[in-house]
Amino acid sequence: MAELTHVIQSRNDLPCAYNAMARLSIDGPHEVSIKPVKKTRTLNQNAVFHMWMNELSAFLIAAGRKFATPEWSKDAMKHSFLGYIETDRVDVVTGAVMTVRELQHTSRLNTGAMYHFMEQVEAWCASIGCLLTIPNNSEYMKLKMEQNQ
Repeated sequence: MAELTHVIQSRNDLPCAYNAMARLSIDGPHEVSIKPVKKTRTLNQNAVFHMWMNELSAFLIAAGRKFATPEWSKDAMKHSFLGYIETDRVDVVTGAVMTVRELQHTSRLNTGAMYHFMEQVEAWCASIGCLLTIPNNSEYMKLKMEQNQ
């Protein structure tokens, strides 16, 4: 079974977390842990990621993939390296609750998870010959340098 991560902002979110756990098919004992959320990805990380999606888009379009807008590139990277989360949506007319899958949002990642995601994106881009710009003063470069020490 894949791991389930559910962020609880307040007591109001507890029913959604319970519903998410109730939908799991569980074999044998499992552990549930609650821990404080780490600092979310920084605006600097987000800015560098969006700059990369512009660079990737330009690279792919130049290679003949005219559909590869920056938004398409962003969704493709999130699909490939972050995956999907299940979330409940309420039909305001009928009150029906429907569980839908949506791409993971980078705004929900902590700084470490965003760094890992960006590492995967950078490596994949390099594998296709698209060398991304890494500003020296960026959070990504700072974390990259810390990893190499």
